[in-house]
Amino acid sequence: MNYALLLPEVIVLLGALYAPLLAFRMKEQDRYLVGYWAVGTLLLALAACLPLLNDTGTLFNGFLIIDAYAMLFKLVFLAVAVLTATASITYVRKDPNNGEYYTLILFATLGMMLVASAGDLITLYVGIELAGISTYALAAFRKTDKRSTEAAMKYFISGAFFSAMLLFGISLVYGIAGSTNIAAVAGMMASADVTFVPFALVAMLFLMAGFGFKMAAVPFQMWAPDTYEGAPDTISAFLAAGSKKMAFAAAFRVFLVSLIVLRAEWTVILGLMAVVSMTFGNVVALAQKNIKRMLAYSSIAQAGYLLVGLVVAAQLGAVGQLGLASSILHIFVHAFMKGGAFIAVACASYMMVGDKVEDYMGLSKRAPVTALTMMVFLISLAGIVPLGGYVSKLFILIAAFKAGGWMVFLGIMLVLNSLVSMYYYGRVIKNMYFQLPGGGFLEHGQHPPEVERLEEPLGFVIPLVAAAAVVMLIGIYPVPFIEMAQAAAAAIIP
Repeated sequence: MNYALLLPEVIVLLGALYAPLLAFRMKEQDRYLVGYWAVGTLLLALAACLPLLNDTGTLFNGFLIIDAYAMLFKLVFLAVAVLTATASITYVRKDPNNGEYYTLILFATLGMMLVASAGDLITLYVGIELAGISTYALAAFRKTDKRSTEAAMKYFISGAFFSAMLLFGISLVYGIAGSTNIAAVAGMMASADVTFVPFALVAMLFLMAGFGFKMAAVPFQMWAPDTYEGAPDTISAFLAAGSKKMAFAAAFRVFLVSLIVLRAEWTVILGLMAVVSMTFGNVVALAQKNIKRMLAYSSIAQAGYLLVGLVVAAQLGAVGQLGLASSILHIFVHAFMKGGAFIAVACASYMMVGDKVEDYMGLSKRAPVTALTMMVFLISLAGIVPLGGYVSKLFILIAAFKAGGWMVFLGIMLVLNSLVSMYYYGRVIKNMYFQLPGGGFLEHGQHPPEVERLEEPLGFVIPLVAAAAVVMLIGIYPVPFIEMAQAAAAAIIP
């Protein structure tokens, strides 16, 4: 076995184990420096991933799979963790529990990386639980904030329930197939006696519920708005851009490999979930006055877009590969645009800007970098040219239309919902650029009033500019990113 393939995970694990010891040896006022240790660890792991992008292999009798699919998702998780940890250096600078905070981020990232490489349902479950338990604690990190405690409790209770459902689904799969190896289950399912079909369908539904909770897809989305609103802003970014993608990394491999014999059943259910998630998320987001809740419902809608790609991927062949590649590309873009949007909210919150949409009036005059990057993220989320969100949504749309049949309807719903989303994204942009602080519009010929310029911390500016640059680069020059997504898809659908 080539243990060098595990180098990124080993780096993150060692960084996570040493972070609390480092904090323990520091004075309380210096513990924010652990953030630099976490960022350095994550960057080193990210660098270790790059030479492995074209390597393939299995470890521990198939419990871990290293392929282009796993490596691309690891890049996503590590990039999101770097953005979150960098912004957190400023955001939690004065908190005495910095060591624990960064340790939890590193362990959550390690869990996500294990899920990306999981070749066995047991490995997958362990990775999901490692990431889940870490993020439960992170959501409650502001111990004196009632909203944070409420958010964490809702997230934890819901998470425990759906984790049990996921585990029960895995146990049913083992009972039917006699194995938890993802590749072996596919063969066992195909050759299983017809009397096992009802049990396989029940197992599929339980697995769907477990993954649907982490995706925040309807009808399993009830936890997301409250958790995203109450959690620390940087952790909301981590959940929306990282934890959510972990669920799709797991679902793509399980449904397209282990449960492919049941695709006639799960494509209908997931197609319905996609339509309802898109519509529910966007319609409810229209009425939101709190910007974090608006972004949370937007994330629910984005889950619907990604499910369209998964449904198309069930066609297999060239069309299926295109559907999967389009979803993977959208995951890559979404990690930066949604993570960046939440970090922009964190920056605004740190500068004592309120959390209402109206509080962003005139932000371009008070905090131009934050406002500019926020505009880039929102335009990309809406799917407008020439940013990355447009490219990835276009590929999902093309895949849906190439698949034909009722999947064309999914493509049409994607377009209609994207148009709806432009309203609430545009409302924020209008407030930032076309309204004066405190309300009112700038009249023709009127000079803008003098406003106090807010100091934008470098700890926020760096991840904001980096995320915005990636989103713009994918929109302007998408070819290498499309090729990476296609290579990742080919690892699942040859």
